Amino acid sequence: FYGITAQQCQNLANLSGCESLLFVTIGNIIGGMVFVGLPFYFAYARKKNNE
Repeated sequence: FYGITAQQCQNLANLSGCESLLFVTIGNIIGGMVFVGLPFYFAYARKKNNE
């Protein structure tokens, strides 16, 4: 239908892309914590009273 051959379909079954997907997921989690979590933490964290 789209011109995909049987050889190209066999290559899709390989798990070679899962390794890069793992590193991308870890990077997104760490990036989300740094660029979203930390600013919200510092913006809305309550300061403790020392009295």
